[in-house]
Amino acid sequence: MSPIEQIETVSTFIIVGGGIAGLASAIALRAPRRKIIVLEQSAQNREVGATISLQPNASKIVEQEWCLGAVLKQRGAMRDEGFNIYSIDGKLQRSIPLVSKTEYGADRMVYHRMDLHAVLKENATKPDGYGEPAEIRTSSCVVTCDPNSGTVTLRDGTILEADVIIGADGIKSNLRREVIGHEIEARSTGFSAYRLIVTSSSLEKDEEFSRVIDPRNSFTSMVMGHDRRMIMGPARCGEMFSVVALVPDMKAEVDTKNSWTSKGNLKTLLDEYKGFPRWATAPFRLAGDDIGLWQLRDTEPLKTWHRGRTILIGDAAHAMLPTQGQGASQAIEDAEALGAYFSDFGNNTSFEEVKARLEAVFKASGNERTAGEVLLVSEQGVRNIPVPTDNPNDPLNFNRWQKLGVTITCCWFSVFSLLSISGTGSFMATLYGMYGAQGHSAQEITGLSTYPTMVMAFGALGLLPLAFVFGRRPIFLFAVTVALVTNITAATSKDFRSHFVSRIFLGLATGATESLLPLILSDVTFVHERSFYFGLYWSIQNCVNAGLLIAISYLVAAASWRWYYWLFATTLGVSTILVFFCCPETKFRRSPTSLNGQVVYTDEFGHTRILTDQQAISSIGQVEGPAPSDTIKVSFIQGLKPWSPVTPNGSRVLIRAYVNIIKSFSSPGVIFSLMAASISLGIGIAITLVYSTVLQESYSWSPESVGLFNAGVMPACFAAMFYSGWCADKINVWLARRNNGVHKPEHHLLHLIVPTISGIIGIVTIAVCAQHPERYSAWGMVVGWAIYQFSFTSILISTTTFAAEVIPENPGAAMVVVVGGKNIVSFGAAQGIIPMVAKFSYLSSFMILLGVFVGVFLLGIPVYYLNPKWRKVATQTKTVARG
Repeated sequence: MSPIEQIETVSTFIIVGGGIAGLASAIALRAPRRKIIVLEQSAQNREVGATISLQPNASKIVEQEWCLGAVLKQRGAMRDEGFNIYSIDGKLQRSIPLVSKTEYGADRMVYHRMDLHAVLKENATKPDGYGEPAEIRTSSCVVTCDPNSGTVTLRDGTILEADVIIGADGIKSNLRREVIGHEIEARSTGFSAYRLIVTSSSLEKDEEFSRVIDPRNSFTSMVMGHDRRMIMGPARCGEMFSVVALVPDMKAEVDTKNSWTSKGNLKTLLDEYKGFPRWATAPFRLAGDDIGLWQLRDTEPLKTWHRGRTILIGDAAHAMLPTQGQGASQAIEDAEALGAYFSDFGNNTSFEEVKARLEAVFKASGNERTAGEVLLVSEQGVRNIPVPTDNPNDPLNFNRWQKLGVTITCCWFSVFSLLSISGTGSFMATLYGMYGAQGHSAQEITGLSTYPTMVMAFGALGLLPLAFVFGRRPIFLFAVTVALVTNITAATSKDFRSHFVSRIFLGLATGATESLLPLILSDVTFVHERSFYFGLYWSIQNCVNAGLLIAISYLVAAASWRWYYWLFATTLGVSTILVFFCCPETKFRRSPTSLNGQVVYTDEFGHTRILTDQQAISSIGQVEGPAPSDTIKVSFIQGLKPWSPVTPNGSRVLIRAYVNIIKSFSSPGVIFSLMAASISLGIGIAITLVYSTVLQESYSWSPESVGLFNAGVMPACFAAMFYSGWCADKINVWLARRNNGVHKPEHHLLHLIVPTISGIIGIVTIAVCAQHPERYSAWGMVVGWAIYQFSFTSILISTTTFAAEVIPENPGAAMVVVVGGKNIVSFGAAQGIIPMVAKFSYLSSFMILLGVFVGVFLLGIPVYYLNPKWRKVATQTKTVARG
């Protein structure tokens, strides 16, 4: 039987792994009457030579909380002042200063890996520290453990027992199999990394290199091209210069599956970078044979990091690639969480107590790191995301008046183009009488309202990708011009056919309001501003439309239906002038930006994504390097030209946009959102098609008074914005707290309960009042319509928000599907109302629509429970595909 070594103390911790994660845990857990043993498999427990960076989340812990800043500074610690990105020809394309200390209270720090490891080791083992010093046992390779009993078995057969076991043994962890119950192989990411360090003085002697980069300047420099990337910077007070050179994995010299590192070959490295000029490869030649090679590997996300008395931390739990510099930082955060949750541990070391504390550590360290989450507000204020560049033509650098001009222009066009499509309800009775006398059926005449609404979706889906390629400004000018011309042709139409064709093209142009215009607003605003600007955009549409609908009925009654179009020809003429003078080109190629350990990326749909390490490799690896910054600001006159530069590889961009839109249909959440928004819109259009006839024929309202049907829409829209905005945010926070601080996209589905109930009430109220005018007041229809408008607006806000979150890697396409696609799907409900009324009755027809409405929203229940499973499967599928 193997010997069992008992350690007499109040509580015992065994840390498997003597790297940065293990030593950081030893520091965080040190306390009186506590035994800490670090088991390191190597004989010397020292790090190899390379630089390492700590982001503010970790440097604050190490330098401030653990008070190691002074000793690390003595060993040459350097503050990273920012990123300089160079083209392979040596031109500085972009400089990104870091303001970490201002935003987070700590800097991004760069150390020599050996120095950081040595300082952590000294602090963990020094006798005058807080609590008993940690004991480091080298040549102690752990081959297995029993998580429940709290024992580890060494290669020599020795069994050690402890209250808590911490697996800090890296990506090739021997403990991970015992914790999660099965083996996980570290898989290739498709890249390998050459690492080397040379003296800065030797680089200063190389005139070609030093002419481009000062090796002592405290900036991280990046050179990208030909599927290769070099990341380099100084260390040890500028005396040393470190280089990491990434190459495709297929070009790696050896398979590092069974070894931590291998030795790189200078000739092979130079061959890999043969497309780079001599100045860029100068560090390679100076390093000679002192080159290391790492194959970059990754693991799939783990469902849990702990079992029984054992927990995994660092790369053993969540492998991190070097693209964000967060590997060591996340391991230090894990260690700090262990120290916090075990600060008073000792008197009760029962199995259940240990298990509960490890669960708390996992939730604090693991579940809060959700893909796509980002810190928007720090103690010093709000962060600007996307990150504005130093380019004076960057739309994020527009001044307040320019942004106001763009906003007013977008709102003006959306109000009057949408109303020109949807405002026909106030005189549909007139159109039925006029065109019915010419031999057209009621269903054909209904098409004057329903078909233009449907083709708005085709306009939205057609104009948006064109704006990716040709620019926002020329496509916006095209849309507003078409809208202006078609209102004129509708006003002067001689027959039903010309009237119908004019409205079809008007619908196509108006589609810009549901895709292109939101994209333009995204171009000029930061993430923390968008709720305000989009709220302004949608609320102005609804409120102004409600007020104008009342006035339009009086205008049409006093003049004729043709004056309806002349009114909008005038307002859209003003819109054309506004677009020409107040809406410059906002298309701007915004390269992915590293910001304090996260990658900020704005996709072609204008949606800003905060990418994790794996997502950055997958998505950004396909994006070319950043374009050189313009140094000359475009003048106002130059900005008036109606065309913009065509996007390079425009056909590929166009195809990719449509592929992303098609892919979004694989999500049950997107399909549900589309169905919910569609049936809500369809019933709303159906109501607008019949209210004019009902009020005039059944309630004897005059034609000029029917617009009062919309009297309650304005307060209803404000109520919807309050409920779906402020109240929904509060509900989300409450739900997240109940879910251990984690917000799920499905939480938005719970917000649909109130609008679903109010929608039912609104539909029933309108149906009953339309069916029995002898029993009820016409104002019952007005109130019912206001209630339904609250329901529709709330549903639209909640479903689009849900769609934006349910596919985190493709939110823009999902939103386009829901916002634009609803016009197509809603066509059936709207087009069918007139035949149903003719065959049945108002009450029966609206009850049929009510049944569809209720059926669709009942689907939200299985979606709430099943969609998280779909997201999990989809994530795993993408992870396997990348591997």
